[in-house]
Amino acid sequence: MRERAAGSTNGAIIMGRDDIAVAPIPTMGYAVREGKSSMFSMFPLLTVSLVIYTIAAFAGQPDWTAQVMFELTMVSGDVWTITFGHGFIILSMGFLFVELLRATKTGTDSLVNHALSALLFIVALILFIIVPGYGNSIFFIFMSMTFMDFMAGFIVTTVTARRDFGVAA
Repeated sequence: MRERAAGSTNGAIIMGRDDIAVAPIPTMGYAVREGKSSMFSMFPLLTVSLVIYTIAAFAGQPDWTAQVMFELTMVSGDVWTITFGHGFIILSMGFLFVELLRATKTGTDSLVNHALSALLFIVALILFIIVPGYGNSIFFIFMSMTFMDFMAGFIVTTVTARRDFGVAA
């Protein structure tokens, strides 16, 4: 006869007289499976940067990228000025780093991620060429990151797949 430990939930250890079993941990409606795809793994993180840029461009001042975020006085006496544009690029570089790490995986969700990254590059290119407020160096660097994301993603995934499946180059 099995009985639950006092005050236990679905994630608790179920104790019996002869054996111990572990009950599944509740996932609150989210599918948590090892080796399976999730929406997060298919979503290009640089899209978050594009949304942030768009919100700042339309909600803030027209030249928000040149506004000073903070200044640091260095030991040499020089003043290092960080603008919101610089902060945006640093944030986007962090997202690009994570995207490059995710590019080493093979599978359907990885291919969907690369296809969405290519679409993100096309959207960024159109915004850069056509929409006012996007034709500046900060957005050009971001657009270059989206290009590197999908190109490096396809290249890294192809090389990884060849290695995993033993295909000669």
